Amino acid sequence: MKQIIIIGGSYAGLSALKALVGKLSPSLTSATSVTITLLEPKTGIINLLGLPKSIVDSSFADDIYSPLHQYNMKFDSIRIADKEDGRTDITATKLSLSNQETHSEFLTVNFIQTKCSKLTAKEAHYVDPVSNQPAILKFDYCVLASGRARPDVPFDPISKAHHICNKEDFLKQQRQQQDLIEKANTVTVIGGGALGIETAGELLQQYGKVKKIRLIHPYPRLLPEPVLKNDEFRDKILEQLVKLGCEVLMELRVVAERANGNLKIQSPKGEYEIESELNYWCHSYVNNLEPLSNNLELFEDCLTGKEHLNPKRRCANVNEFLQLAPISDPKNLFEKIYAVGDLVALPILKTSGGAVYMGGLAAGNIAMQILGNSEDLTEFPLSQWPPNMAVVVGTKVTLQVVDGVVVVNDKSLLAMYADYCTSRFGQTINIEFGSKRV
Repeated sequence: MKQIIIIGGSYAGLSALKALVGKLSPSLTSATSVTITLLEPKTGIINLLGLPKSIVDSSFADDIYSPLHQYNMKFDSIRIADKEDGRTDITATKLSLSNQETHSEFLTVNFIQTKCSKLTAKEAHYVDPVSNQPAILKFDYCVLASGRARPDVPFDPISKAHHICNKEDFLKQQRQQQDLIEKANTVTVIGGGALGIETAGELLQQYGKVKKIRLIHPYPRLLPEPVLKNDEFRDKILEQLVKLGCEVLMELRVVAERANGNLKIQSPKGEYEIESELNYWCHSYVNNLEPLSNNLELFEDCLTGKEHLNPKRRCANVNEFLQLAPISDPKNLFEKIYAVGDLVALPILKTSGGAVYMGGLAAGNIAMQILGNSEDLTEFPLSQWPPNMAVVVGTKVTLQVVDGVVVVNDKSLLAMYADYCTSRFGQTINIEFGSKRV
C-alpha cells in the first residue's frame, strides 16, 4: 500500500487531494491500494481572498468558509481536536464519514486536524489532536502545501496567538473585528500590497463616509511585486483609492504601534507619531516552511536565502515538475516530495488560481508515478505563465492587467469578485461554501 500525505488543506492542498482521488480511484486494485492523509489545522477551508470583506461584513465570513462535511468527499477516518464548542465539528465528522461521494474500495482518505512540525525523507512529525502526543506518519509521497502566514488576526486565521480550529472560532473572530471597526473613528491599513489595497477598499466602501481610512506604504508605488512590470496598473489603483477618500501616505515606514493605536512613523525627515485607533498590518508574510526548516540537516539546501539573514522570505526550491530540489545539486532531488503554492521559489505572481493549478499538477505527477508512468511527468509551464494580476478596491471597482494592458471594471471580473471568487473556487474543486444544515 502506498501512503500519500498532503500538508496543508487550502487552495493547493485541497486541489491536490481532489485531483489525487479523481485520478487514482478508477485505476487502483488490491495490488496498488493507496492511502491519502490530509494534515490541516482547521476543520475546513477559508477562501482567503474574501478575508478583507469578512471584517466589515461578518455575515460574509460564513459565506467563505467550507467545513469538512461540505467537501463532497467521503473521509474514511477523521481525527479532530476535542473542544467544548466543537459540537458542529463532531456532527460534521459523522456526515463526512457517511458522505455519499464514494471512491474506490482500494483508496483510503483520512483527515487529521494538525500541523506538520517536521519532515524527513519518508516521515512526517506532528501532534495527534486526540491524544495530544507526538506522532509520526510514514509516507511514500508528500505534497507540501502549507502556504504562508500573515502577522496576526484577522488575516492569519491560524496564527500562533489565535489558533482557529473550526468555523465557530472563525466567525466569532470576524464578528469581533467588525465590532472593533464600528467603534473606531480612524482605521489605518499598513502595507500597500494586494491584501492592504483590498482591505482599505472594503473599509472605504463600508465606512468611507463616516470614518477616516488611511493606507501607509513604505515604497514610492503600491504593489511591491518584482514580477509585475506595470506602473500604470499601480497608478490606477492609487487613483481609485484616493477617489474613494482614502488618505494614502507613501514612502513612510511604521516602526511601532502604541497601546492607544497611535503609530510611530519613520520618514526621510525623521520620526514622528500619527493618531490612529485601529490598525491592520498587511505589510508582510512568512512562508510556512517549518516542516523543512526544522530539519535543516536534510533540507537546508532546498531553501532559498539564509536562515540568519532573512528567514521570512525563504522559499522551497523546486524543479520543473515541482519536486523539492537542492539548489547546489538539483539532480539529487527529493523526487517523492512536491512543494506547491505560495511557498515555492518560482518567479511568478502568487495567486489562489496558481496554487490550485500547482496542487493539481503535483497530484497528477504523483498519480503517474504510482501507476507506473514516471517518464511522463508534467512540467510547470513557467515560460508561459502570464504575469497577470487582478485587484479590487471594494467589490464595485476592479482593476486587472492582462498581457500588459490595464482594464478597469471588466464586467466578468466584477461578477466574479462580488463574492471574491468563492463560487468559482467551489465549483472548480467541487466543494460547497456557506451554511448548510447539519
